[in-house]
Amino acid sequence: MSDDPLVPRVYQTEALRRALEGNVVIRADTGSGKTLIAILLIRHITSTPVKASDPRKLIFFVVPSVPLVTQQANVLRQQTSLRVKQFIGADGVDFWQREKWQQELERADVVVLTAQILCDMLRHSYWSMDKISLIVFDEAHHCRKRHAFNQIMAEHYHPALEKGSPVPKILGLTASAVFNPTNPEKSLKELESNLAAKIVELETEEFSSSAPPTTESLVFYEQEETLDLTPTRVEALAQASGIVELRGSKFLNNIELTKSELGRAVSDIFITQFIRDLAQPRPGQDPDDRSQLLKLLSLIGPELPFSLDDASTLSPKLHRLIEVLVESRECDDFRAILFVDRRVHAEAISEALRKVPVLAGWTKVESLLGHGGREGEDRFGMTPKQQEETVTKFRSGEVNVLVATKVAEEGLDFRHCCLVVRIDPIQTLVGYIQSRGRARAKNSRFVVLSEEGSEAATRYRSYLEAEPEMKKATLGREDADVDEPDLPGLPTFVTATKAILTYASAIPLLNSFLSLLPCDDFSAQPKAEYAVVNVGSSFQATVTLPMIASLPTLRSANGQFFPTKKAAKQSAAFKVCKALYEAGGLDDHLLPVRERRGEGARDADGATISSDKCRKWVETSFDNVFGDPEQEDLPLWLSVVQVAEPGRPPFHVGLVSSSSLPTFSDGHFFKSSPPAPEIQTVDVALISSRPLALETDLRRERIKKLVQLNRDCIIVWLNRRLPEAAKLHPLWAPVVHVSTSASPSFFDVDWAQVDSAFSNPSPTDLIPDTVVHIRLPRVQRRVMRVVKVRTDVNSLSPALEIEPSADSHRQKFMAKYGGFVALVKKYYRYDASETTPETIVHLQEVREPPITTQLVRRLPPDEMPLTRPIEERNYPIGMLSLTTLSQDWIDFVRLMPSVLRVVHDRARATAVVDHFKLPSIRPDLLINALTNPACNVGYDYQSLETFGDSVLKLATTVHVYLQHPTFDEGRMATVRQNSVDNRFLRLRSLAIGFAGFTINEVYRTKSFIPCTSETAVTSDKGTTFTRMVSRKVLSDTIESTLGAAYLTGGLRTALETGDRLGLCFGGSVPWGKRQAAKALVEEGAGGTPAGFVKIQQDLGYAFRDARLLLRAMTHRSFVGADSHCYEREEHLGDAAVLDFWATYRLFELFPDLTPRRLTFLRALLVSNVTLAFLSLRVLRVDKTIRHSSSTLDAAIKAALAEIEGEEGYTWSKILEDLTWTWDAPKVLGDVFEAVLGAIFVDSAFNLEAVYKVLDKIYEPILPLLRDIEKRDPYSDFLMLKDARHCRCLKIRVTPIKNFFEAVATFHDNPIATQRASTRAVARQVAAQDALKVLRPGSDSDDDGVWAKCDCGSPEPKVEVKEGGDEEMKDGGEGENEMEDVEEGGTTSALKGKKRSFQEISPESSEDGSAEEDTDEGVSGGLGSLRVREY
Repeated sequence: MSDDPLVPRVYQTEALRRALEGNVVIRADTGSGKTLIAILLIRHITSTPVKASDPRKLIFFVVPSVPLVTQQANVLRQQTSLRVKQFIGADGVDFWQREKWQQELERADVVVLTAQILCDMLRHSYWSMDKISLIVFDEAHHCRKRHAFNQIMAEHYHPALEKGSPVPKILGLTASAVFNPTNPEKSLKELESNLAAKIVELETEEFSSSAPPTTESLVFYEQEETLDLTPTRVEALAQASGIVELRGSKFLNNIELTKSELGRAVSDIFITQFIRDLAQPRPGQDPDDRSQLLKLLSLIGPELPFSLDDASTLSPKLHRLIEVLVESRECDDFRAILFVDRRVHAEAISEALRKVPVLAGWTKVESLLGHGGREGEDRFGMTPKQQEETVTKFRSGEVNVLVATKVAEEGLDFRHCCLVVRIDPIQTLVGYIQSRGRARAKNSRFVVLSEEGSEAATRYRSYLEAEPEMKKATLGREDADVDEPDLPGLPTFVTATKAILTYASAIPLLNSFLSLLPCDDFSAQPKAEYAVVNVGSSFQATVTLPMIASLPTLRSANGQFFPTKKAAKQSAAFKVCKALYEAGGLDDHLLPVRERRGEGARDADGATISSDKCRKWVETSFDNVFGDPEQEDLPLWLSVVQVAEPGRPPFHVGLVSSSSLPTFSDGHFFKSSPPAPEIQTVDVALISSRPLALETDLRRERIKKLVQLNRDCIIVWLNRRLPEAAKLHPLWAPVVHVSTSASPSFFDVDWAQVDSAFSNPSPTDLIPDTVVHIRLPRVQRRVMRVVKVRTDVNSLSPALEIEPSADSHRQKFMAKYGGFVALVKKYYRYDASETTPETIVHLQEVREPPITTQLVRRLPPDEMPLTRPIEERNYPIGMLSLTTLSQDWIDFVRLMPSVLRVVHDRARATAVVDHFKLPSIRPDLLINALTNPACNVGYDYQSLETFGDSVLKLATTVHVYLQHPTFDEGRMATVRQNSVDNRFLRLRSLAIGFAGFTINEVYRTKSFIPCTSETAVTSDKGTTFTRMVSRKVLSDTIESTLGAAYLTGGLRTALETGDRLGLCFGGSVPWGKRQAAKALVEEGAGGTPAGFVKIQQDLGYAFRDARLLLRAMTHRSFVGADSHCYEREEHLGDAAVLDFWATYRLFELFPDLTPRRLTFLRALLVSNVTLAFLSLRVLRVDKTIRHSSSTLDAAIKAALAEIEGEEGYTWSKILEDLTWTWDAPKVLGDVFEAVLGAIFVDSAFNLEAVYKVLDKIYEPILPLLRDIEKRDPYSDFLMLKDARHCRCLKIRVTPIKNFFEAVATFHDNPIATQRASTRAVARQVAAQDALKVLRPGSDSDDDGVWAKCDCGSPEPKVEVKEGGDEEMKDGGEGENEMEDVEEGGTTSALKGKKRSFQEISPESSEDGSAEEDTDEGVSGGLGSLRVREY
């Protein structure tokens, strides 16, 4: 149809009028513009105003075949401005959920689709009749019997009409309303009844002129005996039969039929095509068979051994066909369609015609086939895309002869053809009318080839003679009444959502369910097998089912007795579908239940998981464990902390807070004082915590002084840049031991010491060598020694007289600001008087020995030797202070950040246990589990998170296995993943408030800032504060807490912890004691078969219930199975047992492993190659697995031959080389994991029983791991790319038929190409080859291949910049740029890339899920640093 706007003719306008009056079926010849009538009606309906309260309605344009969907959708888009959606089965619509349908339909006004899709939509109640305004049935004559057109009307339209519910308008379009020429009236009445519409025949003079007549002719041929097949083809066929089993007798019949009807040449072509198809790669194909077939194909050759000029090579029928084609050669814009019945004939005839010399040069021949395949044929038709490409070529003239099956008879919009030939006999009246309608060009011909006197010729004449009568019958029925159909009396089943299960829908629904069952390369797609028996005049069907997890004990079902075989089969399928629904295999929409990821996902307990996206940084509220002692309405507490250094008596200090703190005695940190090499342990204990009673007025005064004391001490001895607004929580105080006769001795705040801590000196107090302190933040050297009191100058003296020896930079600075008073005002922020002179004191810097404290024992950082001279300064006396604080107090202040951190972290760990009522967990482990890596304390949650992740997967997987006994592996895996992924854990952390107990405060010793002031917003009362926390911290800390719980008290403690945190663990009851677990094992149920006794001996485990072992060894293909296959146990063994054992053993063997190294070694232990090797060596799977697949048998034998070959495989070779490149059948690893799962279940979920087996099996492997350093090739490839900073080095993997092709490119030039049956292996072997090119010698050889790389040098990773006012340089009062960033502190954590804490897995995908998290830690934890990351 043209893209130009169409102008309706009078008869089309009349047809529209009739369609507006009621439901009609338009009967008109092909090419007469029926589609335009539909467009006119659609335009009218969509332009009619509707009430706002009316429901939104759609228009459905329903077609019988896939090619028509695209064609009609394009026409509607061209001729209307409506939103047009099109759906075909190839789009995957059978697997869409209700939400997906709703989303798609919300964006549509008109929907073009095949009939079966609409039928399924209505059955599953995705849409309903009352929300449809119009249904257009294209090729409406199909609406009879069990066609989907008729099912839509019978199951949904007519019942709604009977109930008085709203129904849509019906418009049918057809070129043939009569399917029975002997009784046209019956055909017309049935079609009208089915469609609830009247048939309207278009018959006007204008119509006759718009549809030019076609010349019809019956061309006869005389059938002759054809020559025998070419000997080479006969021999080739015989050899092919010896290589593969031919597909039944139908193939041989096809050869004989082709030879007799089409001749020797076409038969030879057909045989060549058949062998070519056999040689195509396919799953499970024996490589040797394919090699022999390819060799056989090359011997045959592509060309025929004779010329098609030889009359004896073609049948008389084809000779007549060629003559007809030549007769029509002179037709303007020659186009021809040649109709055949069989697909194999279409392709063979196409190839033969291309080789006919008389047709060469002016004919361009292609074939056009349908989608499906017939039994006995190896050609399975065309994809929708291939069909569309062929039709497009025919329209454009690139192809002018189509050899087509009935797919070209109706609907498709072709250019007008001047010749249509029926090569094979016409079978139906509809087929005759539809194919003849293709001949629409001026002076076109419709030719039927037939033997004279044949039944086919007689049938054609009868159709030709009956057509006028049929038109007459149609025209005379304008006022006939429409009969309502009789609904079948078969049972139906309606769900809560009003989805309907009928006998007609039962078989398709069952097939749809079975199509979603898992299958691998070694098992056929699961399907139902029906057996029908005749009992008297009735039939009964038995349906045999494949393995279905939701119906583990139902392997067959008998239907009721019915008078027809079809109804008997439907009855059996109906029974199974009801059972599936009742067992939870089908949902309320009668759709196969599939667990979701993302929106609508459920966890293992059935709760819906929010799909709201989580920002990378989450604002999190934390309880202030110290409270705010400045809040007068909060109680005061005094906690006494004891600090003990080696060689010194314990020192006691008070900690004033507004909350009680937990006591402990085992805290510690580490101290070093270079250049002394030894590291000392400083013990910390919180020995008491009691209320501190103060009257309101006195409290306000004393707390104010205590705040000032703490601020002064921090500025003088820790961090002169303490922000003025910094909240000091808690407050440290000197204490005194009080002993009275009336009460036990106790510690109290030494308020006298607080009052007199600092004082302003007089000149007489400042004798030489007196130590003074400067409490002004702008002064760098805050501890000074008096040299002398200046009597020669005062503060009003000229600046150069006060400091005549100042360097040039300082002199310029003083000159800029004038006098000395202006200088100290501007720079020191000291409010000096401009009129009253002050005494000037000459001071010298006091250098205190450096102290480094750490929370973990490690070598102190190397201290740079201090080479600058001792500084001297002249300050006004008002800037100086004297202190009465003891040296012990001063020493404590320098240790205070570490002491406070110990107290804070212990309080946070105690708070989380108390709040969630967790079982007892070792405090040190729990503190590690809660600590963000960005805190820079030397420990964090990362190692515990790796172990806790395994604990989480173990407990959740077992719970899913027990809680959902009817879930197959796919559903179990999805539900498990929903319950353990980062999204779920983040939501749990936020929902229960666990995030507020994580430890995110950066650990600073040399630039101390109170944790509640840095990066935090404190509440008005100081009891809570909020800060931005990385979302990854939220999920990781839950996993690490599980790891800490397991390492503290084993599985019971971990289960109780997970249960308290709301994880899907099924409670804290041990698994073996749960009722669901007890029902899984029947002691002594059946003896162990003789073939499996050796396995038990090799495993060192005797099964209590031998059925579990048999199930673990049963593949899905096994036809004799009386239960389910190994898939559920395989999931249990893989996702729970094996992963956890590997993680636990690696923690034991290598306690200092980094998470990255641990992940790598664990991958080696549980890789498919390792498991396949074990499966063959220990389980002898080649002899014990139960299966019925010849391809699986061949794959296992091939794998066995590899490991037992001349070189043989050793464990070292497996771990170092083959782990990544040996493409072992996955079934081998699956069986090994299933056996582990079976042992776990049989032992009442006793981990130790499985550990014992695994320790025995892996005994020769574990010692080898210590020496494994080699990484997989792809990881090396990525590391090389990163080291070279090359942006143009990549590997792309593309699926090609039954394998994957990986191509490595370097600056767009391919350097390695490899193929394998799996994506991962293809990528690894391609990387392996690429590394040989990229590293022929030394990595640093820039004269080799890397000379081509101009990607440039690495960019800087961190940019550090300090802000602030103008400061002095060159030894003045200015700062060293990095002075306030401690060694090994936050800055060092930033020097790596953004992914510093994240392991990169080369085989990791994509997730959904997922969101990638990195360990950014705490937002703003860098103080004034501005970080730029690349």
